[in-house]
Amino acid sequence: MKKIRLGIYIEDSEYGDRLTCYFMNHYKDQLEIHMYTMKEQLEHLEGEIDIMLSSELDQWNNKYIPLIQIVEETPIVRRVYTLWKNIRK
Repeated sequence: MKKIRLGIYIEDSEYGDRLTCYFMNHYKDQLEIHMYTMKEQLEHLEGEIDIMLSSELDQWNNKYIPLIQIVEETPIVRRVYTLWKNIRK
C-alpha cells in the first residue's frame, strides 16, 4: 500500500516534533511525514507531498495540494464533525 505523503507546517518545531512522533507511533504504515517550519519551504511542493496539515497558514495558494486546517474545537466544530461522521455511515 502506498503511504500518504503528509506535509505538516508548524512554526513551533518542538510541537511539530511531538506531533510527528504521534503520527509515526500510530500511523507509520500509512504516512510519510514531511515537516516544514518556515513559509519559504512551502514554495515548490508539487510531487513532494499529497496533503498539507497546518493551523498557521492563512492563505494556501497551491491548487494541487489540499490543505487541512487545524482549528480549535468549539461546540459548532464538534457538531459539524459529528454530522459529517453520520453522513459518511
